[in-house]
Amino acid sequence: MSYLATVYKVMIACPSDVKEEEQTARKIIYKWNGLHSEREKIALLPISWKTDTAPEMGAPPQEIVDKRILEKADLLVGIFLHRLGTPTLDAQSGTAHEIDSHINSGKPAMIYFLKENIDPTKFDRQQYDKLTAFKENLKNKGVLHECNRRDFENNFLEHLTITINNDEYIQSEKVELKVTNLGDYDDTDEITIGDEAKKLLIEASKDKHGSIMKIRNSGGTFILISSKNMVPSQEARIVAKWEYALNELIENGFVEDRSYKGEVFVVTHKGYKYADKINNK
Repeated sequence: MSYLATVYKVMIACPSDVKEEEQTARKIIYKWNGLHSEREKIALLPISWKTDTAPEMGAPPQEIVDKRILEKADLLVGIFLHRLGTPTLDAQSGTAHEIDSHINSGKPAMIYFLKENIDPTKFDRQQYDKLTAFKENLKNKGVLHECNRRDFENNFLEHLTITINNDEYIQSEKVELKVTNLGDYDDTDEITIGDEAKKLLIEASKDKHGSIMKIRNSGGTFILISSKNMVPSQEARIVAKWEYALNELIENGFVEDRSYKGEVFVVTHKGYKYADKINNK
């Protein structure tokens, strides 16, 4: 069954040595949706530059990523293992730039530094030293999480739930979705008709048969309600105005043609409701 929900974009920012964890993060986000989305009326949409950008020229790559992805993200998930990433024009790496920019915007960020038992000679020491310095700098900006690589999946699911439930930005952006009680819905609220049409409808609603007759003969055009002609003059301009008024009632469903010849009309339930609304005003 369908339901209404507020959608938050979750940007996954990470260097190339954590491709496995990037996919794990997407899997966990979808799992969170399956467990909580319908109840919380929140849906999480994972995004990243790898999957949500198209070829584009005219600006530096990071500027394009910022415009197309980063600026639209509500929550950022940063994941690191041994590398900080590839340098950009104004930052040590694209991932570092994205994290700093996102944090400075006041939006929530979840940053993970993974550990595993591996020979240090197997990875780029320069990259690892830059990553260590970046981690120390981030510690001054908030809480980051360090865990064994094998524990990332369970940790992330738990932390994601805590963040969604408690973060001020997430909760403040959540749209209060109200379901309209169709039994109380008035389908005439957005309708406006002219003064002549209102007069026809009010008079017809007072008639015991709720009927309007339109007659054309050699004497002219007549719109009759309870034997009273509502057209005050046979001047062409005046006749056109009152015919237009009758058409307004027809088009809005306030009267229906019972003769199927455009001669006898009766007020509908919708028409009586609108007439009552006019009278109450």
